[in-house]
Amino acid sequence: MELKPFIVYIPSEKLSDAMAEAQRVFSINKGKALSVRLPKGQHGYQYALSLIESRDPRFFGLWSPAGAIHEPPGFFLFGFHR
Repeated sequence: MELKPFIVYIPSEKLSDAMAEAQRVFSINKGKALSVRLPKGQHGYQYALSLIESRDPRFFGLWSPAGAIHEPPGFFLFGFHR
């Protein structure tokens, strides 16, 4: 089974609401999300892309948590899905 990367930005005040919305679109990770601190000077999308491209072990795998980068007014959610 080949896993496909995803990055989606969801305007939401709460991570739980953003994750619920992402689950409607992607078949992802049993509802888990791992918050990732955005390094100073980075943009959320570019940082998420770098973590996907490096196959960061925290997020690479069918049952791995999605990554969540807070960039107001919402969240970049990213990871892999089937």
